[in-house]
Amino acid sequence: MWRAEVPLVEPIEYYILLNSTDGERFAVLNTSENPFFTFDGVDRFPQLEWVSNGITYQIFPDRFNDGNRSNNVLALDHDELLLNQVNPGKPILSDWSDPITPLHCCHQYFGGDIAGITEKLDYLRSLGITIIYLNPITLSGSAHGYDTYDYYRLDPKFGTEEELREFLDEAHRRGIRVIFDFVPNHCGIGNPAFLDVWKNGNGSPYWDWFFIKQWPFKLGDGNAYVGWWGIGSLPKLNTANPEVREYLIGAALHWLDFGFDGIRVDVPNEILKPGEFFPELRERVKERHPEAYLVGEIWTLSPEWVQGDRFDSLMNYALGRDILLNYAKGLLSGEAAMKMMGRYYASYGENVVVMGFNLISSHDTSRILTDLGGGSLGIHRRTSPSRGSSSCRRSSIPSRERR
Repeated sequence: MWRAEVPLVEPIEYYILLNSTDGERFAVLNTSENPFFTFDGVDRFPQLEWVSNGITYQIFPDRFNDGNRSNNVLALDHDELLLNQVNPGKPILSDWSDPITPLHCCHQYFGGDIAGITEKLDYLRSLGITIIYLNPITLSGSAHGYDTYDYYRLDPKFGTEEELREFLDEAHRRGIRVIFDFVPNHCGIGNPAFLDVWKNGNGSPYWDWFFIKQWPFKLGDGNAYVGWWGIGSLPKLNTANPEVREYLIGAALHWLDFGFDGIRVDVPNEILKPGEFFPELRERVKERHPEAYLVGEIWTLSPEWVQGDRFDSLMNYALGRDILLNYAKGLLSGEAAMKMMGRYYASYGENVVVMGFNLISSHDTSRILTDLGGGSLGIHRRTSPSRGSSSCRRSSIPSRERR
């Protein structure tokens, strides 16, 4: 691989000349009719400096820090189990040091909130972090938040909009940017549009927002409508519907306007017509917020998602888990790991690589400490919940975090 850098961004015509070891020279031309490559001088995929030089800290809000105990009980009044007619139940609110229960994935709450994150900003800054990635904070029916009820409303169990604005202002004052989790593929059964369909059937103006197989149906019945991975608590949204696209993209813009600095998009590969949805999302986001960061949850080596029309970068499990973790576990030799890394870095543009959302473990995986056999986890029974995330984020399912 050869690399050259043109210091100025301006229209240019160029060609590539190769000198062989025997003194011959070969011109690499665009086509036989056109001897030049061309660049029109427009940087359509600029590098975001605040990302490329940043260190990110991920926070699962309910399990990080409880800064305002008065909002803890608010988690219980809109939990998905209270609506679910197939798998009903009762959520629980636990004290910070209470044991983990079988509901820990989705319906056991420990009270972490926005005020608690604000309290820890100086600590986070002392670690050298410059970016915070928040798992979902909009109104939902679970501890994980991926079953959105209202895309435009902060979940009251995490605090008020005034507390959220204070958090963003204080983070920015310390040079910390904040990105939020966005879930356009599916919502929760408490979403008003879905409840209207449940009540009114095809008489609902939102009937075409979802994929209903039979009506009437019970809330939570994954056989009656299409849900994410067949799960009844996560009805899939029809993102091919222009009204749905407008609702979702409008929500993304709403929170960027509010003060967030970027968006992490959940399961973009499962969205209907991604070739239409994500270019529109990117165009509208970048038009209003050119410095906003767009990162997609793609788990594999997939350069087609980062060609300048969808995402700035991907969640790079393909680097962190497929290569680095397997090398650290002794499953790859140094030579094999280097070859895989060479292929990885050759697959992406340089601007994409420097904006890489590089990670080895997250809320969707086992922790790296567990992966590497450290900490005696699994030997001694823990008596307090994990503070960073739950081991399963989805409602009504056992552990399904490794896609």
